[in-house]
Amino acid sequence: MKDVYHGYSIPTRVSEKVVNHGILIYMNEYSSITIIYNHVSTGASETNARAFAKKLENTKYKGKISLIATEHANHAFKIAKDITSREANPLIISSSGDGGYNEVINGALEASSSSNHPVTGLLPSGNANDHYNQLHKPYVIKHIVNGTTQCIDVLKIEARIGGKPWHRYAHSYIGFGLSSEVGKALNEVDLNSTNELLIFLKTFVKNKPFTIIVGDHALEYQSIILSNVGKMSKVLSLSKTAQVDDGLFEIFTSDANVVKLMSSLVKSVAGIMAHEARTKTYSCITTNPLNIQLDGEIFTIDADSEIQIKSCHKALYCVI
Repeated sequence: MKDVYHGYSIPTRVSEKVVNHGILIYMNEYSSITIIYNHVSTGASETNARAFAKKLENTKYKGKISLIATEHANHAFKIAKDITSREANPLIISSSGDGGYNEVINGALEASSSSNHPVTGLLPSGNANDHYNQLHKPYVIKHIVNGTTQCIDVLKIEARIGGKPWHRYAHSYIGFGLSSEVGKALNEVDLNSTNELLIFLKTFVKNKPFTIIVGDHALEYQSIILSNVGKMSKVLSLSKTAQVDDGLFEIFTSDANVVKLMSSLVKSVAGIMAHEARTKTYSCITTNPLNIQLDGEIFTIDADSEIQIKSCHKALYCVI
């Protein structure tokens, strides 16, 4: 086990076999396994990373395992991108919450190509851990040793930030407006159905509706959520029918009407919230700077920016 970051050799090209429901079997071994953690995290990021590395030491990957601590925001993105650009078949695991994993999948996908086939993994070390809870399958060590992975969709957003073209991937959901503000607050506490409702109400009081242009119409919303998974945070249910490998995502909107918004919240906690549409793409134009949330990561889109969102079908190979 190595606590260092160094250069990597490029292995032979990976071969693969599709089984069903997005499961692949990699015939080649991983050239390396890297576990990324945040050593100053208030959670169990480092503890989980080191415990998992010890389990892997008892497999055929002994000597191929590296632990890397992040040093600043977006460092996990850089590490994952660098590894993927150097290797054809790395396994990159994030010991983090949804936001840290968002950095890893973005770095891996940015450097992915016809000759680079990164696989990502997640050790749940955050608060809500939405992605892990939705996709986790048992016997992760066995899957790594056997080379089995899931092949799932990701959401890609394109817009403008700071006057420049910008894009980013999301493994679970993209939220506009209230959902981004609530997401920040939810990530800061241990959640249950009671305090999640209280956080939502407190944030709602402070939140102001936003206006976007959809088609030829200016529409006012409190919140828009575009989701690839069925839950957001620990108890807010979005969809019981969401699938991560069908090439589609669900759209949930809450307009400026307070009664309708509160009704949507109650339905979500009760697990009966209905999506407005299921689609491959979504587009709009901002009228003012707009906060968005991607898997817990917050960004601000420019005013008068066109936003394009699409589902990238089975773009991410992962071990959850």
